[in-house]
Amino acid sequence: MRRDRSIRRFDRCSGSERIQETSPVNLGAATTPNRRLLNIEEAAEYLNASTRFVRDRRRDGRIPALKLGGLLRFDIDDLDAYVDECREDSRLVGSEVAQS
Repeated sequence: MRRDRSIRRFDRCSGSERIQETSPVNLGAATTPNRRLLNIEEAAEYLNASTRFVRDRRRDGRIPALKLGGLLRFDIDDLDAYVDECREDSRLVGSEVAQS
């Protein structure tokens, strides 16, 4: 079944109705460029972690989140920033091992 990819919009200035073509929307893929907010299960999958891990980091304030209509959402950019903060510089790790 093919969905109609057009939206009817009423133009207030001219008082007429116009049809606008739209692109298909894929709501199921977290990697869609237009989709930046993930629920907790998707955020956990994105981080390759458990939902408990994500909840704990949110509670600690290490991963920011927002609520939309009572639902918790995570911005992919915030998750990427968290990963970058956790990334260890391999030069520092090697020098720490050499010093001990």
